Amino acid sequence: MKVDELKVSEQYIWLIDFMRPIMKEICKIFLCREYNVLLTDEDSRILAVESSKSFNDSEIEINEDREITHDNQYESKSKEYSSFVNTSLPIKDDNKIVAYLIITGYTLFNEELKKSLTLLNRTIEMFIQVCKEKNKAEKQNKLYEYLLDATDSGILSVDMNGIITHVNEEAATVLNAGNDVIGKNISDIIDVVPTVLRVLRTGKSYINKEIRIERNNNFLHYLTSAFPYTDSGKTMGAIQILRNMDEIIKVSNRIYNSKAKYKISNIIGESPEILEVKKMIKFAGANADSVLIIGGRGTGKSITAQAIHNCSNRRNGPFIILNCSQIPKDLIDVELFGYHEDVFAKDGLSSHPGKLELANGGTLVLKNVDCIPYSVQIKLSKFINQKKVVRNCGFNEIPFDVRIICILTTGYSEINDKKNLIEEFYKTISSINIFLPSLKARQMDIELIAANSLNQYNVAHGTNKKLSKEVMGYLNNHNWPENVRELENVIEYVYYKAEGDVILPEHLYEIIKDKR
Repeated sequence: MKVDELKVSEQYIWLIDFMRPIMKEICKIFLCREYNVLLTDEDSRILAVESSKSFNDSEIEINEDREITHDNQYESKSKEYSSFVNTSLPIKDDNKIVAYLIITGYTLFNEELKKSLTLLNRTIEMFIQVCKEKNKAEKQNKLYEYLLDATDSGILSVDMNGIITHVNEEAATVLNAGNDVIGKNISDIIDVVPTVLRVLRTGKSYINKEIRIERNNNFLHYLTSAFPYTDSGKTMGAIQILRNMDEIIKVSNRIYNSKAKYKISNIIGESPEILEVKKMIKFAGANADSVLIIGGRGTGKSITAQAIHNCSNRRNGPFIILNCSQIPKDLIDVELFGYHEDVFAKDGLSSHPGKLELANGGTLVLKNVDCIPYSVQIKLSKFINQKKVVRNCGFNEIPFDVRIICILTTGYSEINDKKNLIEEFYKTISSINIFLPSLKARQMDIELIAANSLNQYNVAHGTNKKLSKEVMGYLNNHNWPENVRELENVIEYVYYKAEGDVILPEHLYEIIKDKR
């Protein structure tokens, strides 16, 4: 029987697609009989119809809304060898009726038919549950695939023979291949000994081991973890996770705020001496050469280094400071160049990137560079000239793009007398020299610095405190052995000491006494 196609909501499309083959199969089984098989929704609207060949279409009673009345009884009619059957089988999903399967028409009636229909009803409900579980599993698998592809880590799996069974987009990039690698042996794909195969041999996982893959004269640097996966206690294969070390370092620098905060605008002063410093900062920012900043304590050497970084095309890269005077001399080499360890070493420290690696694409500032041992000075000179690093205990030269800024607190003549710097190293790090004047040498900037510092506290606390003329006279006449830092500390002290809006000489008494 042909029925015009209905416009049904999507919630029934799956049910129609599922039930049609069943309805057709019922028609084949009872081909010699005269009946129809109908599928309706829970509100009795017809969704689909199948019928035997000999049934008269006009004998189906369907109202204008294409609805049919459900009757679970078998009603006899006067026909020589048959009865009129009109039975409705509710189809349930999670104990809720979602549709009806209706069989109506003339057929030989017996108890076996009734039992068969009851069994059919139960079977259909069971198949619906099976299909739902299957669809749920398929959706879950698709969700897993989406999650695997969404992560920025490379994820792949292999079976016990090393055959790749899954690979996400990032892992395919690492393998330098597409999704067509599935079904191939990983040893035939990757150009180094695949570390995941060790997991298959030993059954033991490893976490966060470094590997480098050389490709087209470049190194791909990854942190890798791998572990076996089992089924019913039996190892079925292994899963490997690859995380890009460059991205890890970027995230690490961002978390630890490895950024330069200060710019030229943060350097307060209009004296000729400080204007010359600002000029040199701009010059250094426009160049890629190494810079040596020389100045006394508190003259703003770190701020100057940050301003140079922010004036350069590296401003968006990492800015890392290493104070060489705060590290034991025998560890400075490791801090700078890192160290390499066998990817499967059982004991000891794991591989460690040095500050030169962490500063890749940015700037590394070495404070108190005169504390660096001679052997490390030679290695640093080589790096500055060649831009390549060999980790301690490593073999491969790894290229890094890092700008070096060195800081000293004394002049070269004093250092040379102490024999703390190799001449070759000094020449290498001092392509550009910036000498920071003492605060006493730029006395005309004292009032500007004091006013700027006091204004920061006023803005932060919503006050309007001012320095008296007497206090300003003392500030101008003081020697300032610790330069700008000392002046800023004095301003902080008197701001909190003064209760009124005017800072008076008595507010300086305690701090003056301490400095006598």
